[in-house]
Amino acid sequence: MNSNDSPRPRLVCDTNVIVGALFSRRRHSLLDYWRQGRFDLLVSAAIAAEYQTILKHFQRLQARAVSQFFNDVAARAVRVTVPGSLNLVSNDPSDNKFCDCAESAAADVLVSADRHLHAVQVHVRVAIERPRTVLRWLDDGRWPGVERQA
Repeated sequence: MNSNDSPRPRLVCDTNVIVGALFSRRRHSLLDYWRQGRFDLLVSAAIAAEYQTILKHFQRLQARAVSQFFNDVAARAVRVTVPGSLNLVSNDPSDNKFCDCAESAAADVLVSADRHLHAVQVHVRVAIERPRTVLRWLDDGRWPGVERQA
């Protein structure tokens, strides 16, 4: 499952995934699965800061959902200390924080719809998957073995 023998998959979620989940009309969103304990959400200080900055723009539209998300992150997210940046995402350097967190924590999957992150897949050990793929795994109740590059 992962190098820490955790019973749950360990995921890093790009901010676009969190925004999408907050506005999802699916029966079960990625956030629902996280709140059910189906996976651990890994968050670095830089990711938490970006979540705060971006999601405050949606506060008026989804005040309760955004507030609940921040409360849940504070209570449940696994905090990750990132010693330094790998600087892998040259086309969008602000996305480096997600690769850095995923690599530092030996995450199972970095979840993103961002093409800049998918473009660096060959340079990281963690799998980078689109939200729909991860949701399908969670919907099916089967988490595939995620092969990491050596």
